[in-house]
Amino acid sequence: MDALYEIQQLAANANGPREKRPLSGYVMSQADLACADIPAREFLIAKWLPMDSYGMVYAARGVGKSWFCMALAVAIAEGKKKFLPWDLNGQHNVLYIDGEMTTADLKERFSELCRAPLHNLFIMPSEKLFRDGVPICLDEIEEQKQFEEMLEQLDAAGNRPQVLIFDNLSTLRRG
Repeated sequence: MDALYEIQQLAANANGPREKRPLSGYVMSQADLACADIPAREFLIAKWLPMDSYGMVYAARGVGKSWFCMALAVAIAEGKKKFLPWDLNGQHNVLYIDGEMTTADLKERFSELCRAPLHNLFIMPSEKLFRDGVPICLDEIEEQKQFEEMLEQLDAAGNRPQVLIFDNLSTLRRG
């Protein structure tokens, strides 16, 4: 099954049963669309990762996807102007959710990538969750609700992340 489709299904299922509504109120003419005051799309990275969207990094096993995502997380949290050849647009809070590495490996890798301690890069190691017998399972509605609660708590503390990185989906799901 296509991974993007799976993510879309997860997001759709997270909202519960769909409420019936008439769709005719959402139809507009091209003339109305042309006259509508719609702000330009903002991008987090160059012109390929829009704000308020999601993306996926995929490649063969062992080529460095986690390193890429970690370095990207650090660059965004530090507010670097560039990441590899791409322009970054601003400094943002980042939450990196790990699904497979030991906490020691996470510490070592992020220590190598960060110039200084970052208070806006948040990391959720999976190791303690596994040891406690409660690994993350994004397929479960209750787990999705717990993520929402965690984000609300971070928001209440003034630390809501603008970027979430799940590394990797296959280890954070059971389906």
